[in-house]
Amino acid sequence: MTDPLPVQPPAPPPPPPAPSPARPFDGLWLALGLVTRLPVPAPHGLQPAARFAGWLGPAGLIAGGLAGLVLAGAAEVFADRWIAALLALIAAALIGGLIHEDGLADVADGFGGGRDRAAKLEIMKDSRVGTFGAGALILGFGLRAALYAALAPLGIGAAVLAAGAGGLSRAAIGLAMAWMPPARRDRPGLADAAGRGPAAAALAGLAATLLITAGLGWWALDLQALPAVLGLVAGAVIGALVILRLALRQIGGATGDVYGALQQAAEIGALLLAYGGLLWWP
Repeated sequence: MTDPLPVQPPAPPPPPPAPSPARPFDGLWLALGLVTRLPVPAPHGLQPAARFAGWLGPAGLIAGGLAGLVLAGAAEVFADRWIAALLALIAAALIGGLIHEDGLADVADGFGGGRDRAAKLEIMKDSRVGTFGAGALILGFGLRAALYAALAPLGIGAAVLAAGAGGLSRAAIGLAMAWMPPARRDRPGLADAAGRGPAAAALAGLAATLLITAGLGWWALDLQALPAVLGLVAGAVIGALVILRLALRQIGGATGDVYGALQQAAEIGALLLAYGGLLWWP
């Protein structure tokens, strides 16, 4: 009788592929993939906040600038600046995918309709839009449309201000992620799982966003850039702080929805005070 063939041990699994080297603008692509619907080579899945926190401001500059270019171009074509404003608003919605507006609606529903912290967080997880959320969306879209219409006569200057508002409002998200505690400690959401971004990277991203905005503003608006950029910064700070203060009082921290509401409040505040600064400038 022949001896049985020896059983061969299973072959070891192949080693995992070596990670591809980081590219210079990986953080920018990731930030654009998170806050816009632009087709960029962003990695799939959740990434740690350290990879994108410093790039949120530049990503917002691109998103806001594209909507601003639509505003400036449409203002040259159509006599009615409200048409230009609505077209820019549509462009902003398509570019951003309404992800920040969704957060604004959820926060309004949760903070307005919940009796306690647990109820507020539960309402914010509901994808349906309630009365408070619908009201917040109407007011938010209305204010942005009115501000776009008011700034449309500035032409390319309006595009620069839209870019600055988009950049500063998203840079504020990176700063908030560095310091705000998570609201859901038992079941973290996506924003909580991403972790806190490094404060240094967020501050560097904010500084870069501010410098780019100031440079473009000086080029497009000359001396009017001073009150406009100061208004952008002041409005973004006020809008962001209002939302963060509310979030700490209402739910004890931040969620992804809170960051979306923060972006909307900061952008509206930035555009509003920039326009006010231009009105009061002699």
